[in-house]
Amino acid sequence: MLSGSWARYAPLAGILFVALLVASIIISGSTPETNDSTVKVVAEWKKNDSEQITGAILSALAIVPFLWFLGSLRSALRTAEGGTGRLSATAFAGGVVLAGFALVDSSIQFAVADSVGDVPPLVTQSLSVLYSDFFFGFPVGVGVFALATGLVILRSRAFPAWLGWTIFILGIISFAGPIGFFASFLVFAWIVVMSIVLFQRGDVAAPPAPTTPTAPAGI
Repeated sequence: MLSGSWARYAPLAGILFVALLVASIIISGSTPETNDSTVKVVAEWKKNDSEQITGAILSALAIVPFLWFLGSLRSALRTAEGGTGRLSATAFAGGVVLAGFALVDSSIQFAVADSVGDVPPLVTQSLSVLYSDFFFGFPVGVGVFALATGLVILRSRAFPAWLGWTIFILGIISFAGPIGFFASFLVFAWIVVMSIVLFQRGDVAAPPAPTTPTAPAGI
């Protein structure tokens, strides 16, 4: 269990998540298009199999600090929202959906790169197409996470309003097809900013105030 001093740094896990994700994207590079020929698909994966494997591993590892950040954010949102905490729970659920989707996506990427040349070419092409078109979890996870988070911030005013409006608008845009895909990367920039804000507040890991025993009436 983290001590109070170490727990204070938990929100900064969001920065580590983004750093690992960006490194994964840069190392992986591009992959073949779904309409490329079988020969081209196999050649491209063979050429970059090491980079794709490394990228897949990094993107999977990135989910560990993301979930750590998500826990810190949920705690802050839950405190700010009060009541039943419906929206903060919804935001957390969206983040978990995104994490699960990302892990499956990384697994498919790893499978294509690791098996290319060892399986029939049509198998590689099929896995490559699956990897390229495996994306519905991205807008769903990002959208739910962003919309619910934005609503909590805007309603509670526990954080600067611009943080709420930014993530809320990005949540809407995330459902807008290709534009939404690129806009979703701004969500990762928002996570970096929010990590710093949560760290500076320092109240996510604050221990509960000690309670003073109350003497029974009549004593």
